[in-house]
Amino acid sequence: MTISWRVTIVGGEIGVDSGSLRQAGGTLTDEAKAIVTALDTLRKVLDAQGGPWGADELGARFGSEYTGFAAQAFAAIGTYRDQVAFSGGAHSEGARCWVDLERFNSGQARPAGPAR
Repeated sequence: MTISWRVTIVGGEIGVDSGSLRQAGGTLTDEAKAIVTALDTLRKVLDAQGGPWGADELGARFGSEYTGFAAQAFAAIGTYRDQVAFSGGAHSEGARCWVDLERFNSGQARPAGPAR
């Protein structure tokens, strides 16, 4: 079930379309999965390279800096993925709640006029 609602306000219009919310939620969830896939692929490629900077003093210093930076970057991207996934779930849940609320509200409607 898709429910749309719009109201004109000063300066424009505001509205809710449960179908669009649901679709956006699915898209964001798919994007979060794509981020995981891309991150896993990148991690495998980098891990396959081993330590290409060498084992001498300069290579050892670069390697320790690189691995710290890489760990921080992977953690940050993982946090971003979590936020995208949360947003996708929130959009989908918002659509479900909107439909439930409208069903409830429509059940509360009473005919206008004198009681019978």
